[in-house]
Amino acid sequence: MVQDYALMLTIGLVIGLLIIFLLALAKTRDIPFKEKSELLKQLDDIKYTMTLSNPYTNRDGIVRLDAILSKALQLRHKNSLGCGENLKKSKPFLSKKSYNDIWFYHKLRNQIVHENIEINNDDAVDAFQTYSDVILKLLK
Repeated sequence: MVQDYALMLTIGLVIGLLIIFLLALAKTRDIPFKEKSELLKQLDDIKYTMTLSNPYTNRDGIVRLDAILSKALQLRHKNSLGCGENLKKSKPFLSKKSYNDIWFYHKLRNQIVHENIEINNDDAVDAFQTYSDVILKLLK
């Protein structure tokens, strides 16, 4: 009888801990509505500026998109790591194509900042679409 009680108590504790763990895990993915709305508004603002077909707004847009991506990654992973580190953490979450494409545009952003390259409108539109898709996926 004492053994049955100990077994039942152990099983109850394990189940309780499992439930607490699962609830905590589910809670970590919640992104506050206010922060999500702000990032989506910023994304919409950039969409407009990137339709102006101006190399300067294209460059600025990609830099701003990367900043939004970085913030979305930080919210998703509940940390303050840099964009590159959080992108590595997101590999299992993204499709192979999305993962490779977003890395390409993150590296392009670095070239814009450090090498002062110009971006044509087609590349800017493609970059916006990739950033937008990944950011929306992260904010779900």
